Amino acid sequence: MTTLADMIARLELQPGQAGICSLAQAGFIIKTAAGTTVAIDPYLTDSVNRLAGFPRLIPAPMTPAELDVDLIAITHSHPDHLDPDALPAWAEMRMRFVAAPDCAGALRDAGIAGERVTILRKGESCSFHDLVIRATDADHGDLAPEAVGYLITAGTLTLYNVGDSGFAPERLLPGLPEIDVMIAPVNGAYGNLNEEEACRLAALVKPRRLIGCHTGMFAVHGGDPARFLELARELKGIEALMMQPGECRLFAAEEHR
Repeated sequence: MTTLADMIARLELQPGQAGICSLAQAGFIIKTAAGTTVAIDPYLTDSVNRLAGFPRLIPAPMTPAELDVDLIAITHSHPDHLDPDALPAWAEMRMRFVAAPDCAGALRDAGIAGERVTILRKGESCSFHDLVIRATDADHGDLAPEAVGYLITAGTLTLYNVGDSGFAPERLLPGLPEIDVMIAPVNGAYGNLNEEEACRLAALVKPRRLIGCHTGMFAVHGGDPARFLELARELKGIEALMMQPGECRLFAAEEHR
């Protein structure tokens, strides 16, 4: 049987392209044309059920040990983003980490060596292989005041992962370049954008593609993908989509320029 890890390994990309694969919730894997792989907020266990009594409704498309990527980027310390039950497996693996400041303690306590971790505060950036990663502002309120989003540039393609945030354009928009792909929550709970707010933010950012996320994993999180896609039809020049867990798509910077 072909696994998601197999699919990602077999993705063949041309310069200016990136492959994006959904891990469900707010989790994605990005593969660049140079072969670099980055996982954003991979939630691959049932730790939120153990900690808070919220069972996952979507099976994980891979195990933590199957997440053989070069880098994991974590937007904040909530367990559906920084998966505590996956950390023991990742501590034994080779990947490096980019993370918000509130993740530092959990990574350290899991036995992940400091040289494998880069902490990025809002506005800070780092380079990794063919990538430039910048931590952007996110408004997740008192739930996670150090939460960030990520602006990831791979060659000519630029991806903006909003992270967990409410509708705060005065904080989110400054300094954003032209965006090829934008990923935004649409669940409208726990301080996140809802379906309409994600579309309103996209109308200001003007990405070429808009991917909705952070819905379907927990009953309490809410979110209506059909409503999001219906509202997004009114966005001019923006293609909106929801990705199924384990689905991979190719995106190119030049196809919408």
